[in-house]
Amino acid sequence: MKAKLLGILLIGFLAGTAAGTFFYYDISNFFIAAIAFFLVMSVATKKWIHIFVSLAAIFIFAGFEMGCNAANFKIKSEPTSISGFIAKVDQNIYQKSINFYVKEKEKDSYLEVRTGKDVEYKVGDYVLISGNITAADLPKYKKDHIYYFVQYPEIRKIKKPNSGRYENFLVKKAILINRLNEYISDRISAVLPQPHAALSVGVLLGGSSAFSKDLSSKFSDTGITHILAVSGYNVMIIATVLFKFLKKKPQKIKIWGAIFGVWVFAVLTGMSASVVRASIMASVLIIAKLAGRDYYPFSSLMLTASIMVFLNPLILMYDLGFQLSFLAVLGIIYFGPLVGLMFKKRNIFTEIIIATISAQILTMPLIAYYFGKVSIVSFAANLLVLPAIPFLMLFSFITFAVYLVSPFLALGVGFFNWVLAEYVVKTILYLSSLPWAKVNIEFGFTALIVVYILLIDIKILSLRYAKKKKENLHDYYSLAG
Repeated sequence: MKAKLLGILLIGFLAGTAAGTFFYYDISNFFIAAIAFFLVMSVATKKWIHIFVSLAAIFIFAGFEMGCNAANFKIKSEPTSISGFIAKVDQNIYQKSINFYVKEKEKDSYLEVRTGKDVEYKVGDYVLISGNITAADLPKYKKDHIYYFVQYPEIRKIKKPNSGRYENFLVKKAILINRLNEYISDRISAVLPQPHAALSVGVLLGGSSAFSKDLSSKFSDTGITHILAVSGYNVMIIATVLFKFLKKKPQKIKIWGAIFGVWVFAVLTGMSASVVRASIMASVLIIAKLAGRDYYPFSSLMLTASIMVFLNPLILMYDLGFQLSFLAVLGIIYFGPLVGLMFKKRNIFTEIIIATISAQILTMPLIAYYFGKVSIVSFAANLLVLPAIPFLMLFSFITFAVYLVSPFLALGVGFFNWVLAEYVVKTILYLSSLPWAKVNIEFGFTALIVVYILLIDIKILSLRYAKKKKENLHDYYSLAG
């Protein structure tokens, strides 16, 4: 009961934060007056409902205030030059420009730089950027601490300045992760042809920089682009597969083994903010299972999301990766039971299919809202492709690992890697070639809310039906042993 009440309070906090990022009103005085009123009423009446309402008001107003302050944070100046180290480089071999991100010295802010491919700088280099630097006042940029933009500036490499320990740690981390990603990518590319190598690296490490514009468009048309963006779905699949492999081991070994696997995957994919958030979300859900009968997955998910939003309020409404991770896990938790009824036997393959379908139920409407199109073949594409992705990830890693021992032996293992990648590519190419593969629609915010209300109704009706039939339908979630 206490866990459910906590879940409700946290929903209030998240709702308040969401509202605060859209509307800016100075409610400080009203907030203090309202809380004082509710607290006095609670003390006077000593009724639990009044105490709960007081707490709910505190959570809602606190969230609103946080959302307002984060969304309306103003950048005070637009400097003519910025110095710092290159923390990340985004480059597509088919584009004529590159983007890289410079972290300001001793500041938690970044400058996004667009320049030509002829610039030869790498992650970890200290540079001085001069040009027409403009402020990035939109919340969707500020959520990643990107406060400035500049295009085709003057770039000059400078000596490493004296920095604190934390700054040095960030530089070493960026260099290490970048080198690790390049090392893995180069080894897989030495074994597999394109676009199979790009796909294998994409599902393992995230990203589609080696994809042609045409192939990227086909992935988008079939609603399958998300396999190249590491999210909560990928992390939960990793945990699900590890649970199944360790199913004969004691519960604690399964749980800590899954957590270890999740964070190894996070390190390999570069420890980006979205990957770290998805890994934390999965880890909290895994650890919470140690509570046994007292485990409430919904409350654990709300607590995890609230902690992340508390640390960065803007991700709630402006970070698609966070939203998809949250909805994917929520879909697995609450729609897994319904999807699971279609399968009489459970194994790794069926568990992956169940997790895939249940995650897609909540994420597909949001994807349609953001991109303004509905892929008619999306459900078929996800059903056909997603069960193969965990195995493609596994063989991609095995291909890399064997290459370290013997490049010749890696060709043999790489054949199975190629078969899986070929299956995914051919499936996408065929489905995208259908004349009715996608439909461009006006899928606004109202339509999104209506769809989610209908999905909630379906869930409620299914629970009532199960209760009438006296079925023992427990909430299924992907980490079930």
